[in-house]
Parts: sequence; structure tokens; C-alpha cells
Amino acid sequence: MSRKFKAATESSQAPSLNLSAMADIMIVLIVFVLKASTQGVVQFNLPEGLKLPQAKVTDELSEVVRLEIAENRVLLDGKVVLSLSKFQIPTDRVLQDGSVGEVRLALRETAKREPDARLPASAIPDGKRISKKILVLADRMAPYQTIRRVLNSASEEGFTNFKLVVLKNE
Repeated sequence: MSRKFKAATESSQAPSLNLSAMADIMIVLIVFVLKASTQGVVQFNLPEGLKLPQAKVTDELSEVVRLEIAENRVLLDGKVVLSLSKFQIPTDRVLQDGSVGEVRLALRETAKREPDARLPASAIPDGKRISKKILVLADRMAPYQTIRRVLNSASEEGFTNFKLVVLKNE
């Protein structure tokens, strides 16, 4: 009887490894290392004859036009240009080309009031210039059709460089 007891204790004391759990952990570690190593600067050799453009940083500040689309109005540089009703542009204000007359008129006046962006800063007496850039701030509930009509109006007046401003969640 003591023989059977010895054999049972020897086999139960032998160490065993659960390889499937260890393999799972290794896969997670490998994925983590690969993901961490790919985030950063990537260096590579360019093919011969390929020339990439150089980035330019300038200290010159140019003014932009701020266009805001709220639930009940459209503002251009803080001034009310058009009244809306729950983000809807009144149909009698929309022109045949899909633009909005009041927005076009306000942008045209802004372009006339400000110096031309094509002139060098030294040629402008007060150093102020407009770059025909528009920062568009639209409420998240604004329908696409309203934003499209306002941007179409800006485009018709030569303001074709749009930047849509969004809030970053932190």
C-alpha cells in the first residue's frame, strides 16, 4: 500500500505548465510592443529622383473671416448676417445657384473693406490683409444643407479656402 501512495505523490508533485495561458500573454505582449514601436518617427530612403516639397513656417499673420452657423442665425465676424429658424434658411433667401444672398453680400463687403491678399504685406499701408480664408464654426446639430448653402455663398464670392473648426474632446 505504501508503494501506491508513493507513486501517486510523485506524479502529483511534478510541475506542469499551462502553455495556452502563457501563449495568450505572449501574444498580448507582442501586440503591445509592435503597436508601441510603430508610433513615432518613420525613417525611410526615398527613391532616386523623388523630391518632396519642403514645409515653410512663416511668422506672418493674416486675418481670416470667421463664419458661424448657430440655430437661429449666421454670423460673419461676430455680426448677424442672416436669421435662421431652427437651422433652416428661409427659402425666399436662397438664390437659384443654391447660395444665400445676404451671406454673399456680407462677404463681398468684407472683401472690399479689407486689402487684397495677393498684395505683399509691405504694399499694404496698415499691414492688415485678408487671406480669403474662412473659419467655419457650425453647431453640431446644423444640417448639412444649411452648411453647404453658406459655404456655396462663400465660394461664389471667392472665399474658397475653408477650415472647419471642431472641438477636441479631452
